[in-house]
Amino acid sequence: RGLAAAVAGFVEAGVRLEDVVIYDLTLAYAGYSGEVPAWDLGFEREVDADLPNVAALLRGRPGPFVRVHADGVRASDVPHLTAWLDERWTLKNRRLETFARTQDFGDDCG
Repeated sequence: RGLAAAVAGFVEAGVRLEDVVIYDLTLAYAGYSGEVPAWDLGFEREVDADLPNVAALLRGRPGPFVRVHADGVRASDVPHLTAWLDERWTLKNRRLETFARTQDFGDDCG
């Protein structure tokens, strides 16, 4: 609902739908192994404990590198937002799996 509301808000404000660009960003930190903090872990990491977090970033300790993958698409090219978002999450998961293995997003990440 948030993205749909944001796009609708731009259109209601007079921005043409074809001028609204949706950006999809995937960030991965050096050393990420694929571990996802879980509720039963108290959202703490056991394997990737040295990955930067917001507090470390604000203290000027960003880690060796951060990879960012960015895609932009015009909102007018997204006819079914829910299906598009599902597809983006699938691509994002594949991208992060590749990164966990290789420390790079690779060329096959869509």
